[in-house]
Amino acid sequence: MIFESVFRARSLFPKGLIMAFAAMTALLTGPSAVAQDPYRAQVMAQLEIIAEMFSTEGYVMLDGYTESALEDGASEDIWLELDGGTEYVLVGVCDEDCTDVDLELFSSESVSIDSDYEVDDFPVVAVTPYQTQRYRIHVYMAACSVEPCSWGVGLYSR
Repeated sequence: MIFESVFRARSLFPKGLIMAFAAMTALLTGPSAVAQDPYRAQVMAQLEIIAEMFSTEGYVMLDGYTESALEDGASEDIWLELDGGTEYVLVGVCDEDCTDVDLELFSSESVSIDSDYEVDDFPVVAVTPYQTQRYRIHVYMAACSVEPCSWGVGLYSR
């Protein structure tokens, strides 16, 4: 077995709890915080709140986050290198016009490691690789009512 999934992350941070904290983004995305793009600001605020939540469990956000925008039904891949022996959790978020964004993590050999295709807008995938290598994160915009929808993925480790 190449990887050990970290399902414990899902129990530490149930989606209901993440969603409750992310709801506080409305306070953080008021007029002063939304200078150029209010949808991007929503995504950034959610990822910052999640980073604060994860820090209480010893996780740190790595290299900020990745963010972009997708049309309904579209997808995008992100490549990154993960170090062997380190616990990683990736959390996706999207703006108020998105009700379902999904994540799937693949090894460099295109083997699916973990996925979250639940009907929600806070997908969580986790892995503790046994060796350092490149991984592909597949982001799928499953439901976006006003296109394009902004999305972001935060990478957390401990």
